[in-house]
This record gives sequence, C-alpha cells and structure tokens, in this order.
Amino acid sequence: YSDDQRVGGAGYKEYIQLKLNGECDVNEELVENRFSMKHQSTFPGWEAWKDRCKEGIECRVEIEKKGNKVIIYTENQGILLEDTMSVKNASPTDKIYVALTGDQCAITDIRVRNYEK
Repeated sequence: YSDDQRVGGAGYKEYIQLKLNGECDVNEELVENRFSMKHQSTFPGWEAWKDRCKEGIECRVEIEKKGNKVIIYTENQGILLEDTMSVKNASPTDKIYVALTGDQCAITDIRVRNYEK
C-alpha cells in the first residue's frame, strides 16, 4: 500500500514479496500469511527452469481480494504457488495494491482482466 499508489511512495507498506521461483518474504507485523509451493511432475529442474525464464515464458497470475484477505495463485514451468495473506487490523473495504516489478527480470506484455463480482 502507498498513499500515491506507487512502490516506495508516501506511506508505503509492503505486505509480502512473492517471486515466481517460490521465494516469499513476509512482513509478519502487518500480515498473517499462508504460503504453499509445490513442484509438479512437469518441473524441469532449476537449471532448465532458469534457462527457460531467460528465454521468456508466459505466466498467468491470479489475484483475488476477499475482505482483508488477498489470495495469489500462479503456476509456471511446473512450480505451483499459492499464497493467502490476511492483513492485520484492516477492514474489508481498505485498499490493497498489487505491484508487478521487474527488478530482477524483464516483464513485458502484461494483460490485466478484472473479474469483479
């Protein structure tokens, strides 16, 4: 979260940082977090995974907000990630922002769909 909706902006709070390789850093003062990473049978191994990522991969990330919970789900090259973050001391109507950053990789061709109910 930040007042100006920018990473590092005024009033910035980072709840979690979830990476596509399965690393997850959590700010335990702000959230309760449940994280799961599984290797499926299609996982090619880390060296092949890194090589394919360098070539470029298609990846879909699903994000759903339910009250003060945010659920993130993604699967890429046989790595299945699911994270459920519950923001402490937040009301169900509080705004929570998601940032896709490429500080360690290039992110291109981003397509956003909103499935509000």
